[in-house]
Amino acid sequence: MSKSIRIELNNKELAKWTHQTADWARRMNMAGKNLVNDLSQLAKSEMEKNYTSSGLQAMGGMSFEIEGDDYSKTTKMVGTQAIYTEFGTGTEGQNSPHPQKQEFELNAYNSGEKIRRAERDIHVKDVVTQLDEKTDINAGELYWVYLNESGQPIYTQGIPAQKIVYDAVKVTKKEFNRLAEKRLKEALEI
Repeated sequence: MSKSIRIELNNKELAKWTHQTADWARRMNMAGKNLVNDLSQLAKSEMEKNYTSSGLQAMGGMSFEIEGDDYSKTTKMVGTQAIYTEFGTGTEGQNSPHPQKQEFELNAYNSGEKIRRAERDIHVKDVVTQLDEKTDINAGELYWVYLNESGQPIYTQGIPAQKIVYDAVKVTKKEFNRLAEKRLKEALEI
């Protein structure tokens, strides 16, 4: 898109276009601020939607926040289980891994001193893996045990990577051009 502008070379016309270009600069600045806000709000909304649709909200303790100023914002998932929720854990995480896990300094799936190998079949209701309705741990499979908030032992093989942030970023990247075009058109009154 291009537009030709003709001005007469005199003080009055030059002053007029100096004022006009200053107004365009102000509007472009506002378009940038609006775009940063649009993208951060979209990312937050997508994370909240992904978290709710994953069925994990019953575990609680997770929040989604936006930090920063007009020109630079960070949208994040916050909670004591955020890393586990995003990247998955244990055998379930290994079977359904996060595509970017290797880019972060995270432990390998099924690692750590708490991991055990079942010597016999264990028949328990595993509240953490209710997502896939798994209720048993078979002899030879890896698992660990922890105490829930009520002090009851929970046997788990982990959870698959929920990719709440990852999927939100994919949607946000996909919408970037549309949102940028919208804000630029508003700024330039096209």
